[in-house]
Amino acid sequence: MFESLKYIMEIQDKAKDIIYKTYYKINMTDEDIDIHNNSNSCYLYFQNFNKDNYKVKDHDHLKEKNNYRGPACNNCNIKCNKNKYFKLPVIAHNLKGYDSHFIFQYAGLLNRSISVIPLTDEKYLSFQIDNTIFLDSYQFTLCSLDKLVDGMNKSNNKELFKNFNEEFNNITDELNNLLR
Repeated sequence: MFESLKYIMEIQDKAKDIIYKTYYKINMTDEDIDIHNNSNSCYLYFQNFNKDNYKVKDHDHLKEKNNYRGPACNNCNIKCNKNKYFKLPVIAHNLKGYDSHFIFQYAGLLNRSISVIPLTDEKYLSFQIDNTIFLDSYQFTLCSLDKLVDGMNKSNNKELFKNFNEEFNNITDELNNLLR
């Protein structure tokens, strides 16, 4: 379990590094330019612009084209820094039940910041280690994974497993059903 947790933290660090290094310059359409030039207030908090909190062009640094988000005040633009809000989600089924105990046995050994949203003393709705947030998929569903997959298989809807089927198109039907 410790090696798995270390591996997740390595993925987080690599993803964070890629995000920090990625910077696309602003790319605005003619409509974006008109919106920006005619705005008097921040699109995030609707405050009017002034000489101390002036208008800037907020854009998504991770998106190459059409990355203008709106006219923001300088303060809001700085607060919405991409690095500050980067989160890597890890979703596990029934995490708040039993599985989180295994993770917490080793999490302290990583020397990383840990925060939790507790349900009880022993169960957590979610928890975070650095920028990796652990969520329980069971909170978003009302049945077991087995029942969910069984229901999808019975529907015979090829779109449900489209990406899976394209990736694993040379396997037997039995193995295909097991891997789903």
